[in-house]
Amino acid sequence: MTTSECVSLRIREVLNKKQMTIYKLEQISCISHSTMKALLNNVNNSCNLKTLFLIIQSLEMTVLDFFNSPLFEDLYNINLD
Repeated sequence: MTTSECVSLRIREVLNKKQMTIYKLEQISCISHSTMKALLNNVNNSCNLKTLFLIIQSLEMTVLDFFNSPLFEDLYNINLD
């Protein structure tokens, strides 16, 4: 799994848990639909750190909370390409 896939899955997981739509997250974070769509659909191989921090902040989480997931437990199995 790539880093982009892990981030995308984690965002979707948190959205589901908070019963929040992608549209609502776009509104709160002021991230454009095209950027959010590219991030959640793994169009790019990477995620801008500023964008990720805006999303985490908009989800009312800390960075530690966001990355506290089994998706990020074994960094050696995450493809960094």
